Amino acid sequence: MNTQKYILIFFSMVAFTGMASAAILTVTPDQVVIGEPVTVEGNGFGANEAVTLSSSVSDFVITVSGSTYVYRLEDFYLSDSNTLFSLSAREVEDDMTINITTSSWSVQLINKSSGSIFGLLFGYDAANKTASVSTGESPPVDIYKLIEVSGTVSGSATTHVYMNFIVTNNVTANATGYFKSVIDTHGIPAGEYEITADGVNATLNVTAPSTHTLTTGWNLISVPLNLSSWVLGNESVVGDPLNVTPKNSLTSVYRYNITTGSFDKCDHLNDWGWWPATGSESFTALEPGRGYWVRAENECTLTFMGTDPYDLDVTLKQNWNLIGWYSLTDGLLGNDSVVGAPFNVTPENTLTSIYRYNITTGSFDKCDHLDDWGWWPATGSGSFTALEPGRGYWVQAKNACVWRHEV
Repeated sequence: MNTQKYILIFFSMVAFTGMASAAILTVTPDQVVIGEPVTVEGNGFGANEAVTLSSSVSDFVITVSGSTYVYRLEDFYLSDSNTLFSLSAREVEDDMTINITTSSWSVQLINKSSGSIFGLLFGYDAANKTASVSTGESPPVDIYKLIEVSGTVSGSATTHVYMNFIVTNNVTANATGYFKSVIDTHGIPAGEYEITADGVNATLNVTAPSTHTLTTGWNLISVPLNLSSWVLGNESVVGDPLNVTPKNSLTSVYRYNITTGSFDKCDHLNDWGWWPATGSESFTALEPGRGYWVRAENECTLTFMGTDPYDLDVTLKQNWNLIGWYSLTDGLLGNDSVVGAPFNVTPENTLTSIYRYNITTGSFDKCDHLDDWGWWPATGSGSFTALEPGRGYWVQAKNACVWRHEV
């Protein structure tokens, strides 16, 4: 599913009366992991002014499967009685159903026939093919463990529908024009947020973590997220895409060069960062869709930080390719007509086999491709039935092809 998004958090003044032109908006910190709190402070606003804080995800893209769409928000905190939310999806029919489960009550269904449930109201704009659900003035304050939206697309939507999600909260500036509010980032999508308060701008990056255990010795990995930083270099300047605990556990990373049939290498310098080896000067960044060998001095935890992955095309050469599973969910291997096709390649039936490294045995598990059917594990590799986030894989191709990877 393509989860590339355009996300705005904006602040609008309600009953605005002569706010000072020198207003300042501060966001602390300006980069967080989903679930961490963010403090927003305003200075120089109107004295005793009511301010509506509005956080919105606009034109969030949801991939269509057949004629239906599904999207899930998990562990969203509605922690303030003044907080309201609404969501809408356009290019859809009026059969949108919202399943909501909170920490206090079981699944509730909201649709055009349900009426008001806990102040949640359904609406449909036939002219714009837009279905919506919104809270009333006093929604239940709770942890919304799951908000699942599903339904049928309209005739004009064949690949995507678009969703908006808005959370609003009212605060009041004091007599000096100062206000302070804490944004709860539980349950919100990762992305770069633009924050404005009546023309005053700030930014906030909300990232999603993806954690993986590496063993001593060789590990075959890939990047499952759109990283905050892909660059390999001085970590104090460019950040570290290979963030491990304990620190300095990795010694080197290797990428397969399909042109030379050999490996490029980048070495880790303790407490400094990454430096390309002689002859590998071009190896200064990681890439989505590629697999990498990394060597660890000891068992460690690798944590990737970034936003949701996106669709991409990966060019594969004849014979061997070292790829990565660029996704936060497993890609099932089996009968394509039943489990889906993780490898949508052009020309079809170009791939012959895929291999994963087994860190326990130090050998490879194998899965073979059956033309016009799907994937079948080789003898002794019966557990190899899925591609996993954070893992790299060798694939063999009969000819050059393009893999259209869809999240």
